[in-house]
Amino acid sequence: MKKELEDGKPETRLEVYIKNTPLTPRAINALHRAGVRTLGDLVQLTKLDIANIHGCGSAVMFDIEEMLKTYGLQLKRIHKDVI
Repeated sequence: MKKELEDGKPETRLEVYIKNTPLTPRAINALHRAGVRTLGDLVQLTKLDIANIHGCGSAVMFDIEEMLKTYGLQLKRIHKDVI
């Protein structure tokens, strides 16, 4: 699926830069310091991964999850093996 950007260039959702999303500057800066640059980078993380990033508290976590929903994406889920 393609998303049309403001400059008219199509870009896949996973290639959208975090800085071009409606996240707060605090969230963007924390993710940037952790090396997260694109939505593709972000969806590879779990809630635990994000909770361990300095500056990413519960409010930032909520904002991230809500923003990802607007792109039809979600954070990586941890699946436990059932024995």
